Amino acid sequence: MQEKGCKAIKNFAHNTDTADAITGAGGVISVMVMMLSHVRHLGVQAAGCLALQGLCRKHAAELGEGGGIVVVEVMKAHPPDADLQFEGCVVLVMLSANANNLTTIAGIRVVVAAMTAHIRHSGVQQLGCVALAQFSIPFSSVNESHTIAITGAGGIGVVVLAAMTVHTWDLGW
Repeated sequence: MQEKGCKAIKNFAHNTDTADAITGAGGVISVMVMMLSHVRHLGVQAAGCLALQGLCRKHAAELGEGGGIVVVEVMKAHPPDADLQFEGCVVLVMLSANANNLTTIAGIRVVVAAMTAHIRHSGVQQLGCVALAQFSIPFSSVNESHTIAITGAGGIGVVVLAAMTVHTWDLGW
């Protein structure tokens, strides 16, 4: 039921009025609580990430830190699944404008881990690079600490350059 419900929310969230209604009825919190309640169920987590993506289109601020924390935990719970890592990176990119320092540092670590584990998955590499770029936009001294964290986690010297080397044929979307 949880997996199918998240898939329905994802589909309904494409309509602005419906996304507003879902958010107004507590749908964002419901999806996040459900994801944390079933963290080991891969299908529920994948559907949950898709639901969060749908809701992020208009309601990223409502997902805020909670959404980032949930996605980081989900990605940490399922490191071998490249598709889930990809969907998690999508959500982190969508939430990056609303992330605080703690969530960003955790996001950096999980994105670098996903990119390292799935070097041949071009989607993980592309979205991982976008996420790391978003986390390091140089608007403040906080973002400078993110750049240092990315470098320290191997995000530049190891992961981004490896992705560029392995995917030389891939020019992006």
